[in-house]
Amino acid sequence: MLDDAGLTTTQIADQLGNTPRVVEKHYRAKRVSNEHAVAALESMFGTDDEEE
Repeated sequence: MLDDAGLTTTQIADQLGNTPRVVEKHYRAKRVSNEHAVAALESMFGTDDEEE
């Protein structure tokens, strides 16, 4: 919820009483950081949809 609201890792850590490292490891959602890299990897290895 805090992640979706756009708070920074440090702000979330302060609110939860944790360190930024703990927040990154356990609470933040994984995101695609580079759409071009994702497209390149998917074209090389395919996606899970193709295996069905």
